[in-house]
Amino acid sequence: MSRLVLARFLPIAALTSLVVLACSGCGEGSPAGGTGGGSDTGTETSTAPQAPVLDDVMAMNGSLHVSWTVVGACDTIEADRKTSMDPWGASFSVAGTEKSHVDASATADMTYTYRLRCKKGDALSSYSNEKSANPKKM
Repeated sequence: MSRLVLARFLPIAALTSLVVLACSGCGEGSPAGGTGGGSDTGTETSTAPQAPVLDDVMAMNGSLHVSWTVVGACDTIEADRKTSMDPWGASFSVAGTEKSHVDASATADMTYTYRLRCKKGDALSSYSNEKSANPKKM
């Protein structure tokens, strides 16, 4: 409250300086629209990449062919999968330029559900949409 009372009696130029000082180090998401990284460590934070779009999971010769569209630049595409018997877990990882993968370890007569994400440096995208298929049913 004392800041407000003090600010009431300062000239406009002094108020502008106070606003600038109060906002130094503001993050990009701040109402003041600052450009600081918002990190307490002083290191610049990177922006998360966009999630790939999972296009299809299709039975192929007793395993599953997973295909996707890369939306932005990725170093690596990471895939997770689950079944009715198993929770989400890592399934495969491929170069960020790849657009499909045959999951030869998905061979049991059950439905496998996949989701993908893009990794660029240390930053991870959110997960993609999910798609499911059974390698024994075409």
